[in-house]
Amino acid sequence: MGAIGSLLKGIIAAAVVTAIVWIGALLLLNVACPLGCEALAPYSELVKQPAPLLGEGMSMAMLLIAILFLGLVIVLTPRDMVISLAAVFAILIGAVVFLMHMTPVLEAQEPEPEPVVTPAPELDAAASELPILEPARCAPDEFLSEDGCRKCMVTETVTRPPRLDFGPVETGAFWQYAKDRTVISGGQAMDVDSFVRSLASRADFCSAEAVLVFGSASSDGLRSVNEQRARRRAENLADAVREACGPSGPEIFALSLGQSEAERDVDEDRPVTITAIRRSNGYELTGELILDELGYELAEGRAVSPLLERRERFPHPWSGPNGTASALEVKPRPVETRMVPAPGAPESCGAPDLLGVDGRPPLRQ
Repeated sequence: MGAIGSLLKGIIAAAVVTAIVWIGALLLLNVACPLGCEALAPYSELVKQPAPLLGEGMSMAMLLIAILFLGLVIVLTPRDMVISLAAVFAILIGAVVFLMHMTPVLEAQEPEPEPVVTPAPELDAAASELPILEPARCAPDEFLSEDGCRKCMVTETVTRPPRLDFGPVETGAFWQYAKDRTVISGGQAMDVDSFVRSLASRADFCSAEAVLVFGSASSDGLRSVNEQRARRRAENLADAVREACGPSGPEIFALSLGQSEAERDVDEDRPVTITAIRRSNGYELTGELILDELGYELAEGRAVSPLLERRERFPHPWSGPNGTASALEVKPRPVETRMVPAPGAPESCGAPDLLGVDGRPPLRQ
């Protein structure tokens, strides 16, 4: 038999022996370790370490098995077969396999810890009676929300909205000096009635709910005479608007500013002034309401009429044609406190209307 044939037979014989020993080691592992293999655990960890100089790719166990397998091939070659050495190599291979596979079996054979049963504490009979939860109940004026019971109505403070809307009418005219029925328009003198009829045809103030007209006088002459003239101008202008708009026209209010305090007579102190009034809400239209809203409008810087923008020239009390004194106070619009439904409140919660209307005497023509 040639050398190659002998070597092949040796390799086959070594492989058969290795397989038999490997299987035997595994069987012995399952039988012996349940009885106690803890003492061999350090050697098992040793053979599982990476082989020196070979890196992580090969463990000590695989290196030893390879060396022992080579020795087994040598001793089982038919030309120089040494059975005693083959037995030694086979036993060593079995030992390495045993150690290599020992730890997983040990872990598999470890008994599971018995569960610790904690005895339930004895409950007192009185403590075991849990309170019965009842739904939250709110007062009649409250409602239930995520935050608990809340008031249906809350207080809200807001600036009172305008109750009247003023629309100044551009007349382009002024009263003739020392006259109370003649106006100057476009450089021409004309009767106040004729002028207002012409003005009504091109300015839409007759469709307003009310019209406020003004009378004023320049600084020349006696104050008593000028104040009377200013009132007559207001009266005559009111009559002219009433005649031009007809019986179905607006309600007419008149106000006299009296005599100007300017150093000399100027036409701008005697303008023909008409302002249309419309109500924002259903308030009762009175002279005092008009005066209040005029004061708020002026405090907010709104243009009501050119004459009122020069009101510092007329510091004395103003009056209606009937001689009743009325004051115009320029002041901020008041705030109102009212009850409103709280956010998230049901529809059953209502808010009362706390808006009031002053009841002072009117300046009505």
